[in-house]
Amino acid sequence: MTERAPLPRRPPTMGHQVVGEAPGRRAVTCRGPGRGRGSALLALGVLWAGLGPLPARLADAAVPAVESVASPTPLPVVFSPGSVTFVSLSTGWALGTVPCAGPGRCLALRRTVDGGRTWSAVTLPQGLLQQVNRRMDGYPELAGGASLTVRFADLRDGWIFGGVALNGTERAVLWSTRDGGRTWHSLSSLPGMTAQAPIFDLEAARGTVYAMGQSSSTTYAGAVLAASPVRTDAWYKMATPQLGFPAGGANPTGDIVLQGGRGWLVEGNDRGITGSARLLPDGQWAPWSPPCKAVGNSYAVPAAANGSVLYVECQMGGFASQLSPAAPKGAALGSYWLYQSTDGGLHFQPVTQLGAGFPKAGAQQLPIVLGAASAPGSIFGDRGGNLMASFDGGHHWQAVYHGSVSYVGFTSPTQGVAITQVSQSPSSPSSLAITRDGGHHWQTVSF
Repeated sequence: MTERAPLPRRPPTMGHQVVGEAPGRRAVTCRGPGRGRGSALLALGVLWAGLGPLPARLADAAVPAVESVASPTPLPVVFSPGSVTFVSLSTGWALGTVPCAGPGRCLALRRTVDGGRTWSAVTLPQGLLQQVNRRMDGYPELAGGASLTVRFADLRDGWIFGGVALNGTERAVLWSTRDGGRTWHSLSSLPGMTAQAPIFDLEAARGTVYAMGQSSSTTYAGAVLAASPVRTDAWYKMATPQLGFPAGGANPTGDIVLQGGRGWLVEGNDRGITGSARLLPDGQWAPWSPPCKAVGNSYAVPAAANGSVLYVECQMGGFASQLSPAAPKGAALGSYWLYQSTDGGLHFQPVTQLGAGFPKAGAQQLPIVLGAASAPGSIFGDRGGNLMASFDGGHHWQAVYHGSVSYVGFTSPTQGVAITQVSQSPSSPSSLAITRDGGHHWQTVSF
């Protein structure tokens, strides 16, 4: 599955991965707001095949009361996860923070070999800690501008990537391991990519790892893509369609989605997508029209159930456009709609309006789509501080877990995880929840 998380999407998400595919997005942001996604932009991470075609227009979503949903079990706030990646039902890693010797919090890595029931500490290299820490009152703590993600392709090969801002200077962070996290190696820069900006995204599948970041060229303002065999750090710059940066708005970012031997990437910012491409079966990246381009070009990251079926959330009108004639019948400017493709992203059709039937209380009342399981019609999202689930393709939604959700991902049809916070405040600690019945019930993970 692909993980996700990045620009006008949701704050901090650290990746989670599906067996045999690259982890979806995620960023373990050990800071407040993650990668600057808009309050209601898609952070979609669909998993496995099994989601059949949905009707072009669904009835208003009915939302039951949430009082009957059990709150997370109170646990001591020690390890606060920001990113998670699984390579099997049993083995996974979580990157997050723990209390430091001083008043702040420091970077930490945890590993499980029993499906998240127990976790052990993994020692991080001093070079990485020195790279991302600052000293406050004589004590080390994670820099406030650090945004880091963990991703593993298999039991041995993994990466910690992202960026950190120290003393007014932004730096890329990229470390790799070839022995399951026992030892790590720093990569100062990638071909064609500057070290003076964060790594936007990194995903791996079928023996190849891809990383996207800012170009090092002094004559080209845009993103570049680098690749390497998973088992070694032999990076090279890949040929892609032009990935130019937007002229204004928030800092640019980018996302990569890999599934079923295919892939998709987008880059831009809160004003929309300015570069996109799709991965062909022959390993080349070709031009691709982003899914929301015809209805406002909002920044939206596709989620792939397989190589053919993708889902995405589009805002009508995007950043500052008028309502497009291509918008669904009856759609209002600024409304959010779930779109589906069944041909690998070549064409998208509207499925349902997200938020129909909800109280008109602003974007936080919308069911922001975050993931989907393999059971037909199983979709998960966030609404007003609750993990919401629909088991009928978006017709009806119900709260299945209390907590503001930044990431949902599944490793199998039944087992999945979610990163949640008590509130959306940057200072609110995060926790990890797990389901083993396809998302109907969730339990808080104890670290």
